[in-house]
Amino acid sequence: MAQAQRLAEQNKLEQHSWSNGKTKSTVRFVNGLILNGQHQEQLVNYVEYQQVDIKTGKTVYANSWITDIPITKANVKEVVAVGRSRWKIENETFNTLKNQGYHLEHNYGHGKKYLATNFALLMLLAFLVDQISQALDFVFRKAWQKSGSKKNLWQKVRQVFDLMPALSMNAIYKFIAKGPSLDFPLLE
Repeated sequence: MAQAQRLAEQNKLEQHSWSNGKTKSTVRFVNGLILNGQHQEQLVNYVEYQQVDIKTGKTVYANSWITDIPITKANVKEVVAVGRSRWKIENETFNTLKNQGYHLEHNYGHGKKYLATNFALLMLLAFLVDQISQALDFVFRKAWQKSGSKKNLWQKVRQVFDLMPALSMNAIYKFIAKGPSLDFPLLE
């Protein structure tokens, strides 16, 4: 943010530091910056955070955020903690969506009539249902544990779904969780 950079160069950002013995955290912040040229009436508050390893002097983590919450020395640690946790949640969610069987990838176009957007929304809806199942459904968690990863779970769900009729997804999860021991003759 250009305004914050100019203020930093002029040493006009407030600064606060603390240490936990292993790392030193330094925060610089300012309240009341203009959001952008088109919305000059909208003011934001800027926080810049840096965490440095005391022994090596190397930066462990650095980030900056804007917020509408007024920042003071009394609440800046909490603002940083919230910013870091939100970033962590965001990164973990996108990592899950990209690498654990949901197939979220970068898309540079939205197709005709928003096709790719609708696919992305359906994928997010599936993710939401899975998150609810993960939190509330013991059988889902057991099937996931038996599978080892969500990607493997989705593969097993597809296999069972393709090969056998099932009354519900819960029946499929129960089948996977039990670890089937079927006595079928070998295919020749």
